[in-house]
Amino acid sequence: RGVEAAFIPDADDIVDVIRESAEPGDVVLIMSNGGFGGIHDKLLDALARVDAG
Repeated sequence: RGVEAAFIPDADDIVDVIRESAEPGDVVLIMSNGGFGGIHDKLLDALARVDAG
């Protein structure tokens, strides 16, 4: 219904896709029952690098 969604099973690939496509103001929801390869820290680091230029 107009909402983009994707299933990407690898944490590093997820970080890459989000880093390449996220724009300011976007909401990113990560649902996991565990640490999932450190995705939270990896994603924050990747997005911080994008913000830094």
